[in-house]
Amino acid sequence: MSKLNCAKISFGYDHKMILTDLSFELPFGKTLAILGQSGCGKSTLLRLLGGFLKPSVGQVSVSDLDITSVLPEHREIISLLQTPLLFPHYNVFDNIGFGLKIRKLAPDAIKSKVDDMLLLVGLEGLGARMSNEISGGQKQRVAFARALILSPKILLLDEPFGSLDAGTRIKMQGFFNDIKTRINMTAVFVTHDLKEALTIGDLWGIMKNGQLTIFKDSVSFLKHQDSGGASEIKFWSQYIQSPNETI
Repeated sequence: MSKLNCAKISFGYDHKMILTDLSFELPFGKTLAILGQSGCGKSTLLRLLGGFLKPSVGQVSVSDLDITSVLPEHREIISLLQTPLLFPHYNVFDNIGFGLKIRKLAPDAIKSKVDDMLLLVGLEGLGARMSNEISGGQKQRVAFARALILSPKILLLDEPFGSLDAGTRIKMQGFFNDIKTRINMTAVFVTHDLKEALTIGDLWGIMKNGQLTIFKDSVSFLKHQDSGGASEIKFWSQYIQSPNETI
């Protein structure tokens, strides 16, 4: 039984279709990595899944429950963006516990849950620091913790590491894979980076012209003409054969 199901979703405005007859199933505990160029409809799909847009046609369901018309705050689906958007006047602890405070949990319960989350995301000892006192990678960990503490059914990630430097981005990809395994996370992760998609995904998708093609193995995904995999393989093969060439 699928955790997330999109059935024949279409969406458009001003007589322009953004998504057309899009369907996929995402099993519980898996991450679907969607690759695509800017403007292909990736972010629109995430907004539809999160409830910020409503499809013109089609249905979104979670565990066989139709959520197509359910408001975002009632979906148990949380979105993470490229920019962490932390509250600058809150410290790390209060940023992570913000959602629990809104839900009016008791202070002792909030402290226990936030302390556990700080440990989970490797930020123990940093709870008192303000958001301007931590690194970009640490800010993204705070954003992850703030989302995960609410126990969402699904995480939607829109280029969450795109603003990080190359080294930090690789570290955050490893962090994401560790966390998703430890808590059995279900996620949709969109990116324009082939290597990141291969690193993050359990299933893979290519978005093009408002349509989504799903691959259940990385080899088929890599070989598809729209993944860019063939070009990368050709480039690196030529370089390895001629190591003295200047790139």
